[in-house]
Amino acid sequence: MHGGRPAARGEFHIVVALFDVRTGLRLTGADVSARVSEIGLAGSQKTLSPMQIAGAETYGNYFEMLGSGPFRINLTIRLRDRTQDIKAEFEERLK
Repeated sequence: MHGGRPAARGEFHIVVALFDVRTGLRLTGADVSARVSEIGLAGSQKTLSPMQIAGAETYGNYFEMLGSGPFRINLTIRLRDRTQDIKAEFEERLK
């Protein structure tokens, strides 16, 4: 999975599952990328690779998140049948 589990501490696996808000059906075949950064820093951007979890398509990759954060996770999702990307932003603090 994504080249194997990283040996370094501070590496976290981000997993994204996509659903249609109207139907509740799982969305597949998307191009998903994420940028993970501490607030105020550039961070790193990676493609989230498609992967199967319990027979359903999800997207994921490992990101370095050193310290307790807060970390900002910015997602960009491109669906085949849409002309505009979907963007979402989350904030995470590690314990």
